[in-house]
Amino acid sequence: MGWLAHPRRLTVGRGLAAIAVVSVTVVIPAGTTAAATFADTASATVTLDAPGTVQLDQFNPTLGTLTSVQVSITATALVQGCIENTSTQAGATAGGAATGTLDASFPGGAARAVATAQATGAPATLTASNGTANCTAGFDVATARFPAAVSAADVTFFQQSNQATNFATLSAGTQLSPFIGTGTVAVSYTAQNDTELVLPAEWQNTAVAQGQLQATVTYTYTVPGAVIPGTGSDNYRTVVLAAITVAAGVGALLIAKRRWPARNAGQEAL
Repeated sequence: MGWLAHPRRLTVGRGLAAIAVVSVTVVIPAGTTAAATFADTASATVTLDAPGTVQLDQFNPTLGTLTSVQVSITATALVQGCIENTSTQAGATAGGAATGTLDASFPGGAARAVATAQATGAPATLTASNGTANCTAGFDVATARFPAAVSAADVTFFQQSNQATNFATLSAGTQLSPFIGTGTVAVSYTAQNDTELVLPAEWQNTAVAQGQLQATVTYTYTVPGAVIPGTGSDNYRTVVLAAITVAAGVGALLIAKRRWPARNAGQEAL
């Protein structure tokens, strides 16, 4: 009768071992489609007097299937005016105004940003020339602007800047189409400016109308057949679940081992 208990013990052990293996197999992720992203950014300094474009990389379709595109634009418009009395006589200016606009967008008008700056020069009375070309000296040829305000008794200076930012997420097929290819996608902009100054003919003036443009595109796409790697926390949960399942099997097996001898003893007593 005692020999009959041993096959039952082995049967219980096999059953629990099979459960442990099945549990671990379910937790381990199988091959699936992975999501990935990459981005491109372009920036440019432009004069606010003519249209143009900024180019960014398109999404290469060999990478996978494009599912969405995030685009953003930051446009900044800057206007500056420097008026200088270069004569030997003190004089007055009625001032003036300067405006500049930078209008940019992705294909289809996506993420359109419009920045407009307007600066006003107040009427001023200036002393006779101090003999220094202050406006010319203060102008930075490399950046085509005044890095700082010009201050002198024979100078009046004014400036203003404005920034606009916009973004959009595109997912419709017609929206994504311009972004797919092996070339570039264009961010188009228009620019304009106007300066009106009232000053004596012998005076000099320098006007600046400049724009800064930054555009970013982020592509989200799927890669067929890629395996999503488990994170540290996921691996930890997998190991813990497997350990708990196996421990449960071993525990049940030990309980079975402890119980069967008692039954065998009873059966032998009978």
